[in-house]
Amino acid sequence: MTGRFLRRAAGALIVIALLAGCGGGAKLNTMDAEFKHLYLTQLTQSAQDEKSKNVSVVTVAVDFDELRKRATKAGKEALKKDWRTAVAFYRIAALSAWQAGERSGGHIFEITEAGQELCNKHPGGAPRDCALMSLIPPFAVHDDLAKDLRPIQAKEKAQTALDTEDLATLKTVFDDVKRQFDKVSDVRDATKNTSAPPGLLTYIDRQRFLIFCTAQAAHDAMLSAGATGSAAWDRREDTKRSMKETATKDYRIGKCPE
Repeated sequence: MTGRFLRRAAGALIVIALLAGCGGGAKLNTMDAEFKHLYLTQLTQSAQDEKSKNVSVVTVAVDFDELRKRATKAGKEALKKDWRTAVAFYRIAALSAWQAGERSGGHIFEITEAGQELCNKHPGGAPRDCALMSLIPPFAVHDDLAKDLRPIQAKEKAQTALDTEDLATLKTVFDDVKRQFDKVSDVRDATKNTSAPPGLLTYIDRQRFLIFCTAQAAHDAMLSAGATGSAAWDRREDTKRSMKETATKDYRIGKCPE
């Protein structure tokens, strides 16, 4: 197994631990189990050869999006009886929308906004699910920003000089990633003294560390391209240093993926 596969496996175990033992009825438990199955399927298929991977990832994204639709509908129906169950369905819907990626369009924000509205009306009532309602949007935005870096990283690997447009992209990615980092940090601060399961903080710390890694990659690319020696660069340098201090304080075993 590759190091990348093992890192993703560790992340999958954390997600599954967060979803385990939710209760809330047969329908909710069935959808929880379906999400876990799809998540592990996605993980396993990503270790296959590139041709199979491309086909499989698209197939799993379709399945995630179908689960998103059913969980959203179930959440709306559950509102008539129990808001906690509704938020639990919205959690499954939001996680599925996140994993579906582009296939799910902008539905992830509609779902989490509906969940956040319920959580705001009942503060402290469902700490795990309500935290995820606030975490999933910055996680998803970060994933899109990380994708924006890949063409630039490919240029670097091929030892191709970066152009002005590339440098502008790097600056935008760095600044936007910092915003997502701050949002996740705010949720962590609000969650640490609640009754949310301990695994949630571990999950937040790991994801926040990966967000920092994206900022560091953008920073390092700017450094390699010689985009230094300005007040804006100095600010980003200080920002990167502060992000690293925060990220590694709570996730000391982390190492940025190559």
